Amino acid sequence: MSKSGPLLANQRSLHPSDFLVEEIEFFNHKGDSKINSDIVASVNIRESIYLPSLICEISIGDAVNFLQAFEIIGQEKIRIVFAQHPIYQEEANRIELEFIITEYPKYERYSESQNQQAFILRGISEFAHNSKYIKISRSYTSSSTIQIEKIVRNDLFYDNIAVNGEDATTHSGIINIQDPLSAIEYLRKSAYDEFGAPFFFYQTLSGQVQLSSVTYLTDKLRNPLYSSYSYLKGLALSLPTVNVFERTLLI
Repeated sequence: MSKSGPLLANQRSLHPSDFLVEEIEFFNHKGDSKINSDIVASVNIRESIYLPSLICEISIGDAVNFLQAFEIIGQEKIRIVFAQHPIYQEEANRIELEFIITEYPKYERYSESQNQQAFILRGISEFAHNSKYIKISRSYTSSSTIQIEKIVRNDLFYDNIAVNGEDATTHSGIINIQDPLSAIEYLRKSAYDEFGAPFFFYQTLSGQVQLSSVTYLTDKLRNPLYSSYSYLKGLALSLPTVNVFERTLLI
C-alpha cells in the first residue's frame, strides 16, 4: 500500500512506499477536466503481486459542492502526478498514473453543516477496466508468457509490460471466449520457469505491468536490498558487573 506520506525537510521520504502528490486532475463523463487537489484528503494506491492492476482510493472532503457542480455520475477518470524521493536515492522519481473510477464505496454529509460532504472514489488502471468489455477466443502454440504478452499488447493495447524470467513451458491450446484478464490468469497458472517456480502478473507503482517468476523476485543479484538496519530495541543493554579483582577484594 502506497500513500502520500511524511517527508523530510529536503523532500525525501523516510519510507520508500510514501510519495508526494503534485497534481490531481479529474475528468468527468463529458470529457471536462478540472485540476483540484485542495479537496483531496488522502490518496492510497494499492500495489500487490496478487492483483493485475493498481487500485487507487481517493478520499474527498467537499465544501464547494464539487460532487454536483462537476457532475460526478460515473465513468470518471483521474490523473495523478506524484513524486517519490526515498532517503537512499539522489534524484526523485516523477510518476504519472491514470485510473478509471469503478466504485463509490462511501458517502457522508455532516449533520452540523449541510455544506460539508465527504466521499470516496475507487478506481483501477484503464487496461484492467477495459478488459471486461473485450472478449477474445483463439488457438495458440507457444509458451504462456509469450501469449500473455501478446494479450496485453494486442488486446488490451498496453505496451508498458516487462517479462522477468524464462518460461519453461511450451504447449498448444485454445483460449475460449473470455475477457483478456481471465485468459491471462489461465495462462499464468500454466507458466513456470526452469526451477519450477510460478509466475506472477501484477502492476507496479511506476505503471509498468510485470510478469515475473518467483525465482526472479527472490534473486538477490537482480533485486538487491535497498538498505538494511538492525532492530536493537530491547536487545542492546549493559548489565552492571563486577570484575574478578574487585570481587576478590570484596570477599
